[in-house]
Amino acid sequence: MSAIRRGQLLRLLAVAVLLVVGAPFAAHPAAAAPAAGGTWFLNWYDRISPGMTNDNIHLVNTDSATVSGTVGLAGYNAPFSLAPGEQTYVGLGAAIGGPVIVTASGSILASQRVTYFRSFSEVYAQTASEALSSGWFPWFDNVSGGAVADNLHFLNPDPATTVNVTVTVAGQTVTAAVGPQQEVFRSFPAGTIGGPVHITSSGGPILASQRAVYGQSFDELSALAEPATAGTLLSNWYDNTSPGMTSDTVHLVNVEPSNPAHVSISLNGAPGTTATIVAGSELHWSFPAGTIGGPLRVTTDARIIGTQRLRYWGAFQEVPLKAAGATSAWFPWYDNASPCFVADNLHLTPAGAGSSVGTVTMPGRTAIPFTVDDGREAILDFPPGTIGGPVHVTITGGPPVVIDKRVVICPPPPPPPPPSPRRIVVSLAQQHLWAYDHDQLILETDVTTGRPELPTPAGNYHIFYKTSPYQMISPWPYGSPYWYPSAWVNWVMEFREGGYFLHDAPWRSWFGPGSQYGAGTHGCINIPDGPMLQLYNWAQLGDPVDVNDN
Repeated sequence: MSAIRRGQLLRLLAVAVLLVVGAPFAAHPAAAAPAAGGTWFLNWYDRISPGMTNDNIHLVNTDSATVSGTVGLAGYNAPFSLAPGEQTYVGLGAAIGGPVIVTASGSILASQRVTYFRSFSEVYAQTASEALSSGWFPWFDNVSGGAVADNLHFLNPDPATTVNVTVTVAGQTVTAAVGPQQEVFRSFPAGTIGGPVHITSSGGPILASQRAVYGQSFDELSALAEPATAGTLLSNWYDNTSPGMTSDTVHLVNVEPSNPAHVSISLNGAPGTTATIVAGSELHWSFPAGTIGGPLRVTTDARIIGTQRLRYWGAFQEVPLKAAGATSAWFPWYDNASPCFVADNLHLTPAGAGSSVGTVTMPGRTAIPFTVDDGREAILDFPPGTIGGPVHVTITGGPPVVIDKRVVICPPPPPPPPPSPRRIVVSLAQQHLWAYDHDQLILETDVTTGRPELPTPAGNYHIFYKTSPYQMISPWPYGSPYWYPSAWVNWVMEFREGGYFLHDAPWRSWFGPGSQYGAGTHGCINIPDGPMLQLYNWAQLGDPVDVNDN
């Protein structure tokens, strides 16, 4: 059995290694070596909205001494202490809002890793020195099919002064007043599409990000700063060929106030395609279908910024083109071991003339040496079965490099044929749940079911009890390997006699394939907070629950 009535899961005393059940594809740049101790900011945190399965703050100590600090949101502060080279992650529970403020006594790298349904996005925390008085996003879209939301978030890092923000796109303007160390977000009216998006502030600089939801994927992009001079932009890879790659589009913005930008876009060192971008305008470009390779290089005689907007199996991601490389760069986490992870590759391209020489290191793993020539691109990975962090890339000779990490997982599972009329379907093999109202899919989410020794039994059931909140009490005596301390959860629905519940699990940060092993449940079905709330509000007593082995 799972639990007695009023009984539930073990509250985990040790957190399992995080599985990021991520987007089918995610690309993100490395972080350069951080500055000394201080304060870092992230715009928003969300473990409440439906589909938001994970939102974790990853921390890496890049200092030579122990670093301590806090991760805070709305008055709640989670402390941390890290030895040199150590990493950890912090979740802030079932909460929504911003900003997230990280303080540290020494040099750290902080990033936010978010999973939304089966999409994965990572954005790095920023300091006040990275705030902008003029920033850009290439594109805004709440029109195209699949575009669910496109929101612009603004964070004022100053502890004393209010900052006024003005945002323009496609002839429209929105404004916001952002109080000291506060965060606000804005959007444009439904039916708005175009670019560029230009953000200006008065009274002080601002940290801004664009949080976009496309279908069941989520992506966050930090605002791009205006470069000081004209130059070259680089990307490691371009792909509109591989299965699932729906589109790969380069977006360029001329940030000059009056001068046109003459650009050349080339791939693999081949002759480039040329174009002219008028001042303050945006150009988007795709190579012919069947194009794959790298590096991608954009040269220009004016100041421009650029991104790549990618769609892979219906998931959306936007990554910035880089104007400069690094000689020391970090990634908080690496994973080609978790179920469904197809690839976790490091892509490197020299940012200058000559060959770059260096190493990629990770604690407990053999270092990977590399040499990559100018105009070429190297793809590196650790042996299959590698999981952990941090990853450190060091250049020991030649020019700095542009570094990206590209993560590919298997596509989301196809939904089973919709039953009729109302039904909740749970796949034990895929650790996934679907809820249907007649032939309409109401929601789907990754879940965690029973561990091998206490499996969730397959069968056809129905909901006969539901309540909120609920205290779970162990049916096993103290001293049993299955005993757990009593714990409160927010929403429960019992579907099988003997204490088998659908319920939230605030202590759990890992759902989906593989999560049932080791730290699986005692037979219940754990559901992330946002989807569980949506399911609880929708479901009715008597609704069928089909638990199957498929």
